[in-house]
Amino acid sequence: MAEISASQINADGSATDLIVIPYEQLVSEENTRQVATAILTGVAAGANAYSAAYAGYGSTNGTIYTPSGSANFTTTYYDPGAAAVAQATASAQNDTMIANTIETGRRNLAVFERTVLKDNTIMPEEWVGGQVHISPPYSGGQSKHYAIDVRVAGDEHKFDVTQGANP
Repeated sequence: MAEISASQINADGSATDLIVIPYEQLVSEENTRQVATAILTGVAAGANAYSAAYAGYGSTNGTIYTPSGSANFTTTYYDPGAAAVAQATASAQNDTMIANTIETGRRNLAVFERTVLKDNTIMPEEWVGGQVHISPPYSGGQSKHYAIDVRVAGDEHKFDVTQGANP
């Protein structure tokens, strides 16, 4: 990875270096994202459980008409069946949400492991391939031109890339 460099070619022909993001940094960023997602998932699960805990409670307002006149009333009630259903539903939803969060994190790390180019020792007759991640070039809505240089065993390979402007 130390032998890969990237730069953006500006409109005036000058070059601005872009950061080549190593595998370890991508994994670190994914781990940080997973921690943030786990915290938010925990908050969501807590709110879901809290809401379900109060699902069986309700109130009713009404008016009673008698020969002596009318009277307004308010009454509260608790429905244990509705509470049990809501709590069971919230528990199942929370279990699914937590399992999905864990699986997404595992899947993201597996994709990095499988696809991102890492530092390797290349023996004769071997080859190594993978994605190279670079910091996003600045475009300002214009076409982007950048160059990627890869040096392997003293040979330099240059890739000139032009990416069209966003529509």
